[in-house]
Amino acid sequence: MVIGFSDADYLSILHPHTDALVITLTVANHNVHLILVDNGSLADILYWSAFKKLNLGQEKNCPNQLYLMGFTGEQVQPVGSIELPVTARSYPRQATIMVRFLLVDRPSVHNAIIGRKALNELRAITSTPHLKVKFPTDHGVGEIRDLDEFLVNEPDRVIKIGSQLDPITKKELKSFLHSNCDLFAWSHDDMPEIAPSVMVHKLNANPKFKPVQQKRRGYSPENSRAATEEVEKLHEAGFIKEIQYTTWLANVVLVK
Repeated sequence: MVIGFSDADYLSILHPHTDALVITLTVANHNVHLILVDNGSLADILYWSAFKKLNLGQEKNCPNQLYLMGFTGEQVQPVGSIELPVTARSYPRQATIMVRFLLVDRPSVHNAIIGRKALNELRAITSTPHLKVKFPTDHGVGEIRDLDEFLVNEPDRVIKIGSQLDPITKKELKSFLHSNCDLFAWSHDDMPEIAPSVMVHKLNANPKFKPVQQKRRGYSPENSRAATEEVEKLHEAGFIKEIQYTTWLANVVLVK
């Protein structure tokens, strides 16, 4: 069975991008989202917070001498390990393998990490440009993609929906979003004069504490330009207004 990627796999992917390959798998009969596919990792990792939500209660102790080495050289000792069935599905093309997960009690934006061992067992081929995983099954080549992107109306109006929805539901959802695309707020200009009874943002600040003046920080030209563009968008839409202060207050925090 030949597994490859073509220009057709680029459909619904906006380029250029630097997104990580994140997928959904069925782990012990539970759909586990936010699983990072990491070809550079030898270990298959299940984070403790996700493991507890599975309500399995079958963790096994790892040898004390076992450590995971991070990118910065930090050593992390797993709290246990467990072997669980993992199903990669795109019905009817699906495959199930047994994966020995190391349980790691550390904060993470992901629920699990699938490394080379599980990928090799699944005989999976990954492509970060296409944000897709393909694998052989008895019914042909299966593939996994967490989210599909499709144009709702105009070239810059894109919505993401779950890639694992059944074809009928996906078709109905796309039709619904197309027919109601005028109700979406695509920019700040589409949300003028929102009544506070509908939505309001407040700072949960204790009036008993005095404000702290931060030391002014410099920004790179790229970050400075990005911050200026966002502020101008809010100002032009009437969301904010300029006020003169006699002293410097706080630095801008940039979030991608």
